[in-house]
Amino acid sequence: MKCSHAREWFSDYLDGQPVPPYPRFWVRMHLAICPLCRKVRRSMDAVEDSLHALKDAPPPEPLGGK
Repeated sequence: MKCSHAREWFSDYLDGQPVPPYPRFWVRMHLAICPLCRKVRRSMDAVEDSLHALKDAPPPEPLGGK
């Protein structure tokens, strides 16, 4: 599986969304052998972690001090 084909499924695969068995298998295999796609996956995980952290953070103070 080419990187471009694997990446078409990354979002659903990484989010735990249903992915048909055949693409799910090939994405797993591709991630096992492709260092570049593993780096992309780590970047996607970091973005997701950052977004979750924002959800738990208190809102910023309004501009102007009020």
